[in-house]
Amino acid sequence: MNRALLIAFSLGLAACASAESRGAALTGARLERALSNASAHPLGSRANPVRAEGLAGSRAYLARLRCANGAAPRATSSGSASIGPFGSVIERYEVVCDGGDPPAASLFVDTHHAHIEAEAPPGFAIMP
Repeated sequence: MNRALLIAFSLGLAACASAESRGAALTGARLERALSNASAHPLGSRANPVRAEGLAGSRAYLARLRCANGAAPRATSSGSASIGPFGSVIERYEVVCDGGDPPAASLFVDTHHAHIEAEAPPGFAIMP
């Protein structure tokens, strides 16, 4: 009896760990609605963060980012910002174009997606 109770309790705890509580992004129709709403805002903003797969994906995106003068910007992580529009924690980066345009910008990235962003935030370009 005790073993059955322990198994039932364990299964109940596992069921309580929803996708959002584990930091996973929205999926399916909920993600599609969130993407549609976010598209009304500039890419890289808090309301429309760049989507990337993990911190490695975030670093890869930043490595492809270019200032208006073609130079690679310096990017420094400011840490986790908040829960983003796709239901997961977003990271904030301070991006600086030395002698370029834009001189500096805050860029928000959601690292909970199996996605490689092909677009650049306003004022920047992205390398393939």
